[in-house]
Amino acid sequence: MKKKKKKNREKIHSKKKQKREENQRKTAPARKARRRALLEKKREPERLLAFLSERIKELFSAESLREKAEKRNWSKRTRKIKPESFFTNIILGVSDKGKTQIDEIIRDYNQKIMHQEKDIENTVTRQSFQNKLAATTTGDILKDLRLDAMKILRCSVEKLIKSSGLKKIIDDVVCADGTYITLSDDLEDEFPGTGGEKGAKSQICIRSAISLEEDNIVHFDIKSGTEHESKGMIGYLEEVEIRRKLFLMDRAYDSRELALDIRKLGGYSLTRLRCNSNPTLKNVLVDGKRAPKFDGWRMNEVLESIHKGASLDAYIDDGSEDSILRIVVVWNPNPKKDESNWNRMQTTLPRESAGVKELINLYRLRWQIEIVFKEMKSYSNLGKIKSKKKQTTLNLIYACILSFFLKRFLAVLSQVFIKGTVISSQKVASCGEPMLSILFISARDGCADEIAKAIVNVIFKFLAKVAKRSNPHRDLATGKYSCGIEIPLSG
Repeated sequence: MKKKKKKNREKIHSKKKQKREENQRKTAPARKARRRALLEKKREPERLLAFLSERIKELFSAESLREKAEKRNWSKRTRKIKPESFFTNIILGVSDKGKTQIDEIIRDYNQKIMHQEKDIENTVTRQSFQNKLAATTTGDILKDLRLDAMKILRCSVEKLIKSSGLKKIIDDVVCADGTYITLSDDLEDEFPGTGGEKGAKSQICIRSAISLEEDNIVHFDIKSGTEHESKGMIGYLEEVEIRRKLFLMDRAYDSRELALDIRKLGGYSLTRLRCNSNPTLKNVLVDGKRAPKFDGWRMNEVLESIHKGASLDAYIDDGSEDSILRIVVVWNPNPKKDESNWNRMQTTLPRESAGVKELINLYRLRWQIEIVFKEMKSYSNLGKIKSKKKQTTLNLIYACILSFFLKRFLAVLSQVFIKGTVISSQKVASCGEPMLSILFISARDGCADEIAKAIVNVIFKFLAKVAKRSNPHRDLATGKYSCGIEIPLSG
């Protein structure tokens, strides 16, 4: 009996052992994947530190800037002004909202030469610095730096998550718009202004496009203040790569031709319409229900016939069977002065991908480009350029755009690095000048990799304390995160 019991126990144990081994074999790939994921998670901060330190060194090291200066024939002979000091000081000068005059930038340059580089003999006069700032080659190098920065400093932090229908056809949302800045009246011949309410004699239009996935500028150009900002828009957008992107634009870009051109190139658009738009409609939906009696009516006629608070969803009757231009109209109980109670929008997104509410939420994201313009003018001195020379003005604009891009990238990367804290890009823009200065010094002096990574780590930890959002949970309910954008609050 005892032997039988012993044999039974051995059989039971052997069967259990076989099951354990079988389960281990089955779950081995999953366990290995989990271990790899944990290792990757542990290595991610180290990679981010190395990424930023290496890229900044690649862009702003003394060797890199001297090579760019030599390529552009910036310095024909040995001069006092070193390119690695000159260009970084220009970027830092426009980054500081307290410095609004070129004289302040020159004084700051000489102070840094004396105290940081211990090179008293190479301080420069006001005239020699201004001559360099007014050089065409200076603008060329600043443009090269901006283009290189936009290529190698790319990091995705935010994603569209709310709509599964949009995920199938869209990879990114791009906001495109323009802003006008007033220049010195002495530049009236080169950059004539439209006058407007403030009577500006000289103006320039800065046209920008920002990616909501990267949360940064992906393209920009400069136009005359008298030229309409929508002119040549399709050529401008082609440089942003239109395919599988949704473009959010204001009423200045509401032409049907532009929307159709974007759709032909594989992208989509969502644009606000002017109040005087009155196309013929077909396939009309009122409050989500089919209303065939309104087919063939003009939009204003339909709006007069439906009740206040209703929503209208229809396609434009352009004579073809497969019309892709879609009109969405919603009631606005609190319109601005001289505006209609009906908010009109035009899109090429199909109904099965986005309903009326989703389109309204998506269009609210267009306000991010206005925030970008505000940060440029307030914290990169874009609205305070008063030089009387055309090339100096353009060079300072290039420096302002590059300064904004670097500070916004710093905010985006710190958000990826710092888990559990939501970073405010506006706060980073306001306090980013000392951070850029430290990064430039480490790149110029060629710090060792470990020291450079330690510097970046200190910067990220500093931003986690001084640049965090005051009320991130409120922003989740009312801000841009309520419109289809997600950012990690823990991890």
